[in-house]
Amino acid sequence: MRTVSSGIFSTQVGNIIGAALGGLCLALSGVTGSLITCAALSFAAAALSALLRLEKDRTCPAMDNRHMQGLFKGILEIFRKPPLALAAFALLLAYASAHASNALLAGFARFELKLSSDLYGWVAAMYSGGGLIGSVALACFSNAVRERVLIAAGTAFLAAATGGFSTAQTISEAVLWQGLIGLSFMMIRAGSDVMVLKVVVNQMVGRVRSNIDAAVGLTAISIYLLPSLIPDVRIRLIYLGLAGLFACGSGAIVWAQWTSATAEQKRLSRSRSGSSLP
Repeated sequence: MRTVSSGIFSTQVGNIIGAALGGLCLALSGVTGSLITCAALSFAAAALSALLRLEKDRTCPAMDNRHMQGLFKGILEIFRKPPLALAAFALLLAYASAHASNALLAGFARFELKLSSDLYGWVAAMYSGGGLIGSVALACFSNAVRERVLIAAGTAFLAAATGGFSTAQTISEAVLWQGLIGLSFMMIRAGSDVMVLKVVVNQMVGRVRSNIDAAVGLTAISIYLLPSLIPDVRIRLIYLGLAGLFACGSGAIVWAQWTSATAEQKRLSRSRSGSSLP
């Protein structure tokens, strides 16, 4: 748990700096200058990644790539283990929230809150701000929180915070709710990542994560299509609809966890009863 939360902490720091600087860059250099800066930094990151990959390929032996076989093994692994399937589903909800922020937040800030681009950058940064605070807290109290609790509480919190964000009327309210959404994302991400590492054997982690990432990509496509599919619906109402969707998903996760825990308790009770017989 401490390792996962520390990794999330590093990511959130980068997201906060990037979002804040992005809003300021828009205000100072306009859309064209901002896109040029973004493209230059993206090419630099790609070049650095390629150099690091080449260095790794020189030191690591080549591996047999059986992509389709690994794909199906990863899918079977997810559906064969209910806790893993719940963690994957929770991650889909969390990343749906993250992609909704990418797709809808700019329009929400512009048309619902009447904010300028530099102020929008601070609202966007608070998504990672909430995650940053949560990752620090989780790293400090990693032994006190179970991953099942994080997944259940995080999805419920995500639904509530998204619903609250849909009611925001000022930048202060938007910043608060956006931070809470980011905090709930961090809870789900940390709990699900820990669940994957605990339940899946090391050789299967990459295959499981690649399938989850593929499902996240499909979810992202659906989220990005929403404004085009329902162009006459206010962005505020789309957020409210997503909150309802997250609430249904959270209810399903809590119910599945409760059913699993009840069945496990009954099994243990029968086992103890059987062992006590002469």
